[in-house]
Amino acid sequence: MSQNKVGLKRVLSQGDLIFFGIAAIVGAGSFSSIGVACYQGGLGVVFLFLFCAVASILSALCYATFAARYPVSGSAYTYAYASMGKTMGWIVGWLLILEYSLANVYVTFAWSDYLTTSLHTIGIHIPLYLSTSYWDGYDAFVNNNVTTEDYRAWLVAPHVWHFKLLVDLPAIFINILVSCMAYIGIYTSKRINNGMVLIKLFILFLVVVVGVTLVKAKNLFTWLPNGFSGIMGSVSAVFFTYIGFDAISTLAEDAKNPKRDVPRSMIWSLVISTAIYIIVAMVLIGIVGYRQLDVADPLTFVFIPQGFTFFIVLIGITALIAMTSALLAFQISQPRVWFSMGRDGLLPDKFATIHPRYQTPSFATWITFVLISIFIICTGKQLMLDFTSLGTIVVFIIICLGVLIMDHKKMLPKQANTFTIPHIHGKWMIPLFLAIVICIQYANPLYFKELLYLDNNVPGHQSDILFHSVTNKITTLIFWIIFVVTVLVGTITNQSLIPLLGIITSLYLLTGMELRNWLLFLSWILIGLIFYYYYGYRKKTIVQQQA
Repeated sequence: MSQNKVGLKRVLSQGDLIFFGIAAIVGAGSFSSIGVACYQGGLGVVFLFLFCAVASILSALCYATFAARYPVSGSAYTYAYASMGKTMGWIVGWLLILEYSLANVYVTFAWSDYLTTSLHTIGIHIPLYLSTSYWDGYDAFVNNNVTTEDYRAWLVAPHVWHFKLLVDLPAIFINILVSCMAYIGIYTSKRINNGMVLIKLFILFLVVVVGVTLVKAKNLFTWLPNGFSGIMGSVSAVFFTYIGFDAISTLAEDAKNPKRDVPRSMIWSLVISTAIYIIVAMVLIGIVGYRQLDVADPLTFVFIPQGFTFFIVLIGITALIAMTSALLAFQISQPRVWFSMGRDGLLPDKFATIHPRYQTPSFATWITFVLISIFIICTGKQLMLDFTSLGTIVVFIIICLGVLIMDHKKMLPKQANTFTIPHIHGKWMIPLFLAIVICIQYANPLYFKELLYLDNNVPGHQSDILFHSVTNKITTLIFWIIFVVTVLVGTITNQSLIPLLGIITSLYLLTGMELRNWLLFLSWILIGLIFYYYYGYRKKTIVQQQA
């Protein structure tokens, strides 16, 4: 049998898929990046969580529409290929490396932070230079962040030839462990994942129950401590917490009933995870206030002043379990995207290899391991956080656009027992647009005026409160132009409202990204297009579209 006709083993139920989604979403987000988000946005970050949830649900509905008609591995890559052709399919597949592989890099760093903190609590110390990435150490040294552990790690690190020896060994260790679990089979991974999800949900419940008794009322009134710009400055950290729901769609070929279960699982996992994030964020801020939450391990940090040593160790262990389940979810997803691309001819045929015993994409799994290992050695936490979020938001926009294209081409006919987005006339964008403009003008009459000032340091202006950088202003201005065009086009051509809203909400999240992130993103796209031209474009595509 040729490799492109080989399928994966269907063993996952709807419950398994929901647990898989929760594992991917409630991982490093709830145990690590949520602290940075609360620090930057204060209690107002709750609104950003809700906004990101709305954007994700709108995108999830578009994912669900595709997943019900293309129940195969590949996720957004397959959907973009089906709706917009080979080139866009390749671009999305290339961007999914950011979402799955590079997201795992950040999670491995967070896992390492929790491990070293937990071991430190019981008197075991890992040398700083063996638990810090080279990038983070160098960045802390260059920026003179003398109070950080990264800075101290750079100072104490020994020299090897002309380089400082800094490497995050715990991050590399967990990458090896999770890669082995992903390699041995989805059935075994499913049972391990479900167990880890149950454990972390129970501990998060305990954190909330115990934390509520420690909440100080005065900490719950800091809604916008850093202004609106503070909230938008935490977009990367907040949106990162939602990365993962679409990983469910990569398991379409592993699901027993993908047309029914994949769409439902994405929505349920998002709803459950959003509720968890909002509750945990409010409890964390209520305990210590937003100013102290700029830490990598917020769930243990807030209980240190209370002297709850046993509880701190228990949370640390649970955080390791939670992030391991998230790592496993992404480590399973990335190889399946490459498996589909190899089967379609956009990557070498070796990527479509199925292990004869474990029925997993074995070669793609090990390539994922190698790629993540390289980035663990060569990059750092904040870089991966921003880079991953930007790439994922762009993928969401492309998927929503794909639904509009398929709908325009009449390629999304209603099928029995198959999820379909209800078609709501795009004319409803007009009252929505007017309502948003009126609310903004009422809340801050200077908003649109300040948007036109490119200098954030003009005396007497509120630019630094409303917009955290010039890049933020420029991207916001572009957003409003696209918003107006979308309203007009959607109304005149009777486009479907839900994917239009998915595009607009995701575009707005992009306004929180900094110039460095955009430059890295464009460089990544350029590298991908060069590779595509020299391999994927020139090779004959073998694809069988499934209705």
